Amino acid sequence: MADFSRILSVNLPTDVVCDKSGKNHAFDISFDADGEIPFPQVILRSQGREHLFNNEAIRRAPGAGWMITYVVNVPAGLFGPGQVEVQVEGCRKADLSQAGGDDWIKEFRPLNLEAAAKPARRKRPARAKGARGATVKLYFGIHKHMHQPYYNATDPLYWDGEKDGIFGSRGGNYTDFVPVAVRQYMGGGLPHAGLSTSWSGTLIEQLDRCGADGLCGGRFGGWNQSLRGIAGEKTALGHPRVTFTAFGFFHPLMSLIPHRNIVKQIQWHRAVIRNAFGAEASNILFPPETAFHVRMIPALLEAGVEAVIYDSIHRFRACQDYPYAGINEGMLPPNPAEQVNHPEDDWLQLHNIWAGSKISPNLLRPEYVQYEDPDGAVHKIVAVPAERYIGNEDARGGFGALQYPDVLGQVYDQIVATGSFDPKHPPFFLLHSDGDNHGGGADSYYHHNTGALVEWLKGDERFELTSIGDYLERFPPDPAQAVHIEPGSWAGADNGDPQFMKWFSRYNEPYSPDLNSWAVLTAFQNVVHSL
Repeated sequence: MADFSRILSVNLPTDVVCDKSGKNHAFDISFDADGEIPFPQVILRSQGREHLFNNEAIRRAPGAGWMITYVVNVPAGLFGPGQVEVQVEGCRKADLSQAGGDDWIKEFRPLNLEAAAKPARRKRPARAKGARGATVKLYFGIHKHMHQPYYNATDPLYWDGEKDGIFGSRGGNYTDFVPVAVRQYMGGGLPHAGLSTSWSGTLIEQLDRCGADGLCGGRFGGWNQSLRGIAGEKTALGHPRVTFTAFGFFHPLMSLIPHRNIVKQIQWHRAVIRNAFGAEASNILFPPETAFHVRMIPALLEAGVEAVIYDSIHRFRACQDYPYAGINEGMLPPNPAEQVNHPEDDWLQLHNIWAGSKISPNLLRPEYVQYEDPDGAVHKIVAVPAERYIGNEDARGGFGALQYPDVLGQVYDQIVATGSFDPKHPPFFLLHSDGDNHGGGADSYYHHNTGALVEWLKGDERFELTSIGDYLERFPPDPAQAVHIEPGSWAGADNGDPQFMKWFSRYNEPYSPDLNSWAVLTAFQNVVHSL
């Protein structure tokens, strides 16, 4: 059978009339290809909404010739009268995580839906009003994390073919991918759009060595020039388009290390960022593994950090009456002692992505979080949510892998339906992922898929991509409304449970080697710092 390389034709109905309810009747779309498509897909867009058909929703029509026909049954009730954009596409690779922009073959066609007699006119979603009469808008940002450890901590100069391959395969990620993406924001006229990114000190030191010693075939000579160039670009409010967030130099799990170590790691990291990129590290912290515990707050404040990024599920689980999803959530039930925040009533089960539990759109916004120390002193810091499930889906490849209009549209619709929109504190969350691994670190994420993201945002008033700095300046959270967040990290670390099982294996058994080792290390640190 021939390999798929072209969509030969797209067959649409010539006359689709809406029924008395003002919505479309059911109809079929078929398309012909010159070979079997590993991953066929049809996307319908109209009135700010998007509907996706793939997998079992697309059937192959009978036939024995060289041309292959695929058929989609579009159900009734999806759209009102108007024009529908039909996007028919096929990926030449079945494993989407390995696909680049050139692997997608696409065709576009318009489809007109005629109105029935006296149809009910629908307002654009972008003009929906919240309970306080303000136009509803959802803000979001993107964070990319870059890290490589010293693979032999006893010999930082150790190098072999495996390490050469690890670094060499990430040439674009560590040089110009981030600038390419951000310049598309700028070229698309998005005034507040920016991207935050975290780089470990161990990664930067090894990239400097690659450049100096010609490792990886000389790929990293002058590796940071494009990044230094983009570091000077500003948003409409004068914040960096690329925010190099505060971080820990050696990628420490800050929730489990002493106060003094947190401060020192952040200070070391600030120096290496300044030297590498000619820019200051931000006062916003992306903690390694997005692992956060309120006990970190005093140390973060001492280190000059004013805001910290955390994984959203740990805010949800700290609510009274949280709808625990059981084993699907991948964590034990929340500790009732952590559930001190007011209950919420807008719980939403996301569809068309994997989501093991419900989310609360009302809580997807920066807030102050506080910690009361043993002496009774209260320490507060701004906490910026990174949405667990949407960020995890974005890590598969960005726009296209994550159907932004559909998935973010679900969050938007829930905010409108519940009347929870607050114009002084509108929704804002990050899509956080590794920036140097497959999917979220692919060439297509930063190039083709970012371009598609920008084009979508230019035409959909419901959403705005913004830097963290611009959002916080425009919509500062209220320090009088401080909340609590349970401990934990992002989903990629064994679901990021509050017990930090990723680092404390067998914590629920009579003896844990990891806990024992950590106890020895903690005792040793106490001895060293007491001398």
